[in-house]
Amino acid sequence: MSNRDDDSEHDGGRTGSATAGLPWAVTLNLDILQVILWYLPRADLLSVSCTSRVVRELAVMELLSRCQKVVYGHSSSFQKWCEFVLADSSRLMCIRDLFLSFEGLNIVEDGFEKGLDDSEVSMDSEAQRDQNIHEQEKIDRKPAELVLDVLRGATCLQRLSIGWADAILEGVPGVASAISRLPALKSFTVEPYSVHAQHSVTDVLATMQSRLMFLHLLHVTYKSCDDSQTGAWDYDLPRALAPHLGTLEELHLGSPDGRTPRVRSTTLHTLEIPLAEQQPRPRELFEAFPNLRTLRTNNYWSGFDPFESVEEDRYLELRDDRISEQRGGHVWASLDTLRGSFMHLYVLGLTCPVRRLEIQSYLPGRHGAAMDIVRYASPQKLVLGIKCCKSERATVHQPSLVVPESSDRPHVTHLTVRILLGTPIASTQDLINDLVPLLQNSKIEYLRLAVGGTYMSDDKLEEHWILDWEHRVKKCVRNLDLRLLRDTLVGVSTTLRVLAFTIVIRGQTAWTIDRSSPGTATATEVDSLDARELIRREEA
Repeated sequence: MSNRDDDSEHDGGRTGSATAGLPWAVTLNLDILQVILWYLPRADLLSVSCTSRVVRELAVMELLSRCQKVVYGHSSSFQKWCEFVLADSSRLMCIRDLFLSFEGLNIVEDGFEKGLDDSEVSMDSEAQRDQNIHEQEKIDRKPAELVLDVLRGATCLQRLSIGWADAILEGVPGVASAISRLPALKSFTVEPYSVHAQHSVTDVLATMQSRLMFLHLLHVTYKSCDDSQTGAWDYDLPRALAPHLGTLEELHLGSPDGRTPRVRSTTLHTLEIPLAEQQPRPRELFEAFPNLRTLRTNNYWSGFDPFESVEEDRYLELRDDRISEQRGGHVWASLDTLRGSFMHLYVLGLTCPVRRLEIQSYLPGRHGAAMDIVRYASPQKLVLGIKCCKSERATVHQPSLVVPESSDRPHVTHLTVRILLGTPIASTQDLINDLVPLLQNSKIEYLRLAVGGTYMSDDKLEEHWILDWEHRVKKCVRNLDLRLLRDTLVGVSTTLRVLAFTIVIRGQTAWTIDRSSPGTATATEVDSLDARELIRREEA
């Protein structure tokens, strides 16, 4: 049996071919070409002689059909990209997925008055200041107007995301109208800071020519001098969503909104909304979205957590209120996925079965609350975020989260444990001491350990991890004895058929377990690309 405990696996990914239907001798490295497109002007591109114009243009179209991330902060590249796609109308037609960020874009500057006192401002200096302002407006309006031209011409655009949207929405006449007239738009994500910009977004959505399937309205917050969080949330949800309620399938709201229950949609299957003291409430969400399949109470995008202001001694009362409202069938028959922070899920008080339950930030001192969540959810698949450290065992509490108290209740068969290495740093034995009590007497068939740093989010496996690369964390991870960990887990979990490790700086490894011979378990390592697909399939 092979072992890769000390090797890092790097998945280069599989790049879709840009040469389908082309002569067999034509081969293009699209990733390299994308770098060329990003940094070189069009004149240099056209001077390349080793690739024919036809093949080059086909490759360009293939690249433009991928997600285009255009950030104003890189002004040279920003303007080059806009000019490049505007140079040929056929290129605009290829754009399907566009991310625009306008951090630092100021449409109108206040002027250049530093170092000047009022008494020193002469008529000449005022004239020069006005000229400087005029020149700055022209400089800043240029990229904004280029974007306006792109939006007007990108008639096949299906997914649009706009970060730092205030300046572009408020300062460039026509941008809001251009967005609302995009005929093929299906997905829209927007990040406006000000109330005025949010009113503009409401108008865009209410007058949009296309009908959205995905909408993400972010809530941007910032910390005040007293360390409190503030921010604007003034969308008119009923008006904004009204045209899209017959097609909308996924909705992400950056803030809880008391007007959400006034919205009604039978097509919505995924909702992400933060939890506050009174909103959201499962019964109201059920009445508004009767066909919902996925509910998430976390909000990674803004870091805004309205639940922070809720007093801890109110948790039980708030939970009981929500539970009592669901009695008599005022809740879904089941959900496919429920995800949220530990105490958010507890206070939410959802009472219907859930196929996949994701508990973030498990607290060992509140194991009873975790049991209450799992008891109602009766999940087949459980994702558990724990902090592993010597001073506080994470999973030794009984009864086990993955073994039902009654034999007639369903068992958890798929378990993903996301381990955030705490202080003091955990050793291999610490991990074993945490995991063995959790797995004993269970019927776990699939187990994945995701081990990271102080902060970790792996919504899409390892691609979106936010990791603490502190030296002691890296040292701990390097010192983990993965062979011992694997053999121990295979031995204690007698029903285990797939085991996977996703460990920062160590890579991703998966094994299938063969128990066909009585009393023996043989672990066979899976190829790295096959392992990724295996993990996705098991955790779906």
